[in-house]
Amino acid sequence: MGPQAENMEYALWFNFPATNNKDEYEAMIIELRAENENVGQLSRLATTYYTELSEEVYVEVCDQPAYEEVVVKNITSSNPMDWRTPIIEYLVHGHLPSDSLEAKKVHNRSFKYQIYQGKLYRKCWDGPLLTCVATEVAPKVLAEVQQGWCGIHIGARSLAIKITRAGYNWPTVVKDATAYVKRCDVCQLMGNAPQLPTSALTPVVSPIPFAMWGIDLVGKLPKAKGGAEFAIITVDYFNKWVEAVPLKKTKSENVIHFLGKTSSHLGSP
Repeated sequence: MGPQAENMEYALWFNFPATNNKDEYEAMIIELRAENENVGQLSRLATTYYTELSEEVYVEVCDQPAYEEVVVKNITSSNPMDWRTPIIEYLVHGHLPSDSLEAKKVHNRSFKYQIYQGKLYRKCWDGPLLTCVATEVAPKVLAEVQQGWCGIHIGARSLAIKITRAGYNWPTVVKDATAYVKRCDVCQLMGNAPQLPTSALTPVVSPIPFAMWGIDLVGKLPKAKGGAEFAIITVDYFNKWVEAVPLKKTKSENVIHFLGKTSSHLGSP
């Protein structure tokens, strides 16, 4: 019915299986046909083709539904030792593990989770709820995010962040992402080559300069100018600083004098 009380006939023809009960609508059309003769043209749509209708009836042919039904697969686990089971049991039924330490852990962790429509979600302060997936499903999520249609070979930390932004979560997501990247051949080929030498690293014995010295008395050497035939040498282990003094004779007084002179400007080891 238009604004000026004019009658406009308009019909829809579906070329796809509909979920409505045809018998119920056929009965409604027959009942309306008896009350109003103008509905006769529209009622033929249930039993005839729209080409047999009058030209005054406008028919729109719909080849596909306006809303596509998507079958959502619930990510559940058949493993009774699933990490989600204790949290779900506590949030739904209030049951805690018999172990007091494990019960305290479950109680403290439960504040971060929420049950919605029978599934466990992780609360996120900067985004929507995150779907908690089982441990055996985690490798499939890693593979899809890393190598799927919109995947990209990225580092472990970026992969964990991308999984979180995709709406998934499990406790060991960072650890699993690191292990997955290490096993990925493409990530290893395209990654940065290590710059460390292949030889074993030498540990640092001295943590700071002049903290540890090495002292040695060398001789007997060919006689030098002034008659010196010996030398006392000290080396700092940290920066390899060398102090050397020639000696004519190896007496304790000469060694004490050398150590006192060296300690005055380098400090005591």
